[in-house]
Amino acid sequence: MVQNTHIYTVTEFIRALDIQLSGNTYVLRGEVSSFKVSKNKWIFFDLKDQTSKVSCFCVVSQMRGMALEDGMEIRALGSPGVYAPQGKLTFRVKAVELVGEGELQRVYENIKAKLFAEGIFDESRKKPIPFLPHIIGLITSEDAAAYSDFLKILNNRWGGALVLFAPCGVQGVGAEAEIISAISYFNENPANRVEVIILTRGGGSMEDLQAFNSEALARAIFSSRIPVVVGVGHERDVTLADLAADKRASTPSHAAELLFPERGEFLERVYNEVGAMSGEIARMICVQREEARGACDGLCTAVAQKIARCQAFIAPLMVRYASFQIRLESERKSLHSLQNMLDSKVVQLFSKYAFQIARMEGELAHLNPQAVLKRGYSVSVEVATGRIVRNARTLSRGSLLRTLFARGAAVSEVKHVS
Repeated sequence: MVQNTHIYTVTEFIRALDIQLSGNTYVLRGEVSSFKVSKNKWIFFDLKDQTSKVSCFCVVSQMRGMALEDGMEIRALGSPGVYAPQGKLTFRVKAVELVGEGELQRVYENIKAKLFAEGIFDESRKKPIPFLPHIIGLITSEDAAAYSDFLKILNNRWGGALVLFAPCGVQGVGAEAEIISAISYFNENPANRVEVIILTRGGGSMEDLQAFNSEALARAIFSSRIPVVVGVGHERDVTLADLAADKRASTPSHAAELLFPERGEFLERVYNEVGAMSGEIARMICVQREEARGACDGLCTAVAQKIARCQAFIAPLMVRYASFQIRLESERKSLHSLQNMLDSKVVQLFSKYAFQIARMEGELAHLNPQAVLKRGYSVSVEVATGRIVRNARTLSRGSLLRTLFARGAAVSEVKHVS
């Protein structure tokens, strides 16, 4: 043993080796074998060529809807590592893309049929593209010709729009995830106020366009809150992203043309339309003026005739009304005279009856027993019967009497009757 050399346990050695290896990223190309899914969560397979193979694993969600099977040739992006319990070299896959036109076409047709059945490509579910948008979200590669082509056509045709650029890869392993992330960014940041998303790139082979033919990207475009325009390469290139988009542009330049008309042509068309509308409005005004004049003349004649008929009907009524007014005035004077007579009679009767009432009040006051009592007289009532005593002989010894005075009363007992 070498002196002063650190001695590792097996676990420490594997952990150190795993750390060293996992810090590097590689893209491997090979054929899939021994493919299997565990617990609907983990995917295990071998990637091999003519002389070697390496064990691979990844999470189901990292496949983004891609269905692998034995015999497929793929490119896998990932990092190497060591599986500690067995000390076995493994490759931790982060993203996968297919290799080979035939296999890509087969997968393309399968996904296309699946998404078509779900209505992802249904025209009735596509969102309208805004006319002359102020803010545009652009997703493409910064180094791609599509980037410069789009901006050139945009500025030449109209200009003034704000373009928010989300640079990302448009082909190769990992491009799909970058594009989906850019779409999510524009949708999840409403403060940007993006009105339309442009996803574009140049043309290419089936293998080059693999990211644009992924199921996950098609679903991300379909689910976007913001309308998406996809422009890929040339007219012949129709990807799943094109079919899922709210609007398909045949090229990056065409994508700009869909958003903005050529300013000069547009203004000329507007001027022509305004001129045509002005002429039509002037013509309509003349027609309406003549129709209004004719209608007004007819209306005036009809009104004059109506007034004449009304005057002929009202004239005798006015004569009758004047006669009625004279008669009404005469009746009013008669009524006023009667009113004066009535008022005089009422005063006389009131004075007569007031005198009679005063006289009877005096007589009543004179006959009031209370007045008699006030003059010194009293009234005795037999307590037992309540009868007024008018004759002393009706009383007997021991009878109780209640005697009323002008003020108060007294009870007494009969001792002697005479």
